[in-house]
Amino acid sequence: MLPRRNRRGQGRGGEQDFSAARSVELVLYVSAASPYGAAATRNCESLLARFDSKHVRLEVCDVSRDPDRAETDGICFTPVLLKRYPLPRIYILGDLSNTTAIVDLLASCGVEPLR
Repeated sequence: MLPRRNRRGQGRGGEQDFSAARSVELVLYVSAASPYGAAATRNCESLLARFDSKHVRLEVCDVSRDPDRAETDGICFTPVLLKRYPLPRIYILGDLSNTTAIVDLLASCGVEPLR
């Protein structure tokens, strides 16, 4: 049985219904001291420019500035891209130069590139 949703698309526990939000929430964890973090940021931002920003949200988080958040999300290595929403969480490790994994991830969430 599916959880009941209110008019705002949220369940009783406050979680948001993906069909109502239609957005994918990504967090790119990087280390400012690593050249791989800068490459991952460039590669990810360049790829996501091909998608509608209404459907994909990206936040870049420097683990040296916010180590508690990285620990909460289970981040042990950088750079890593975390798909936080919709569940399940998915982690992509590396400089993101091979964009196929991200495109496939977004497609699995129903988000296609702009034409």
